[in-house]
Amino acid sequence: MKDYFGNDINIGDVILYSMRGTHGYHASFIESVVTEFASPSKVSVEGRYGRQNGDARLAKNVINLTALGVRPKKSAEEV
Repeated sequence: MKDYFGNDINIGDVILYSMRGTHGYHASFIESVVTEFASPSKVSVEGRYGRQNGDARLAKNVINLTALGVRPKKSAEEV
């Protein structure tokens, strides 16, 4: 599975995405950790603002900060 820039997404990677309902100049962004693959095109995320049961995001709409070297990969215990 690939992110917006074409980087591979793996479980434990830290990703960045915009919150639902926000767009344009005033968009809000959130960092979360990939916990599983929800479907062939979606990743489930958990993190600071993620829901307890996980929140699914389209892979093509996220940016993988781990692949870019901005954030370290998280282990299963840290999620």
